[in-house]
Amino acid sequence: MWDDVVGRSSSPVTNWIERGAVKRFALAIGDLNPIYFDDEVAHASRFGRLIAPPTFPVTLDYGVVDELTLPTSGLIHGSQRFRYHRP
Repeated sequence: MWDDVVGRSSSPVTNWIERGAVKRFALAIGDLNPIYFDDEVAHASRFGRLIAPPTFPVTLDYGVVDELTLPTSGLIHGSQRFRYHRP
């Protein structure tokens, strides 16, 4: 259906991630791990700083692929997978 846009990319997008948004996201998904909102816990972790839950990127702006025109109604998001290679 959209074979002609497979492999195309959007223009680069910058996302600013605010710590309050990360905390609200973690609370909304029920993940109360303090590494997401407690500076002391995060600093003592192997990451050395606050991090976001693994599924937080769903909230980011990924830009627009100009050649991809999606329907304005009737579009259903059927599934999603995450594959992480490093934090």
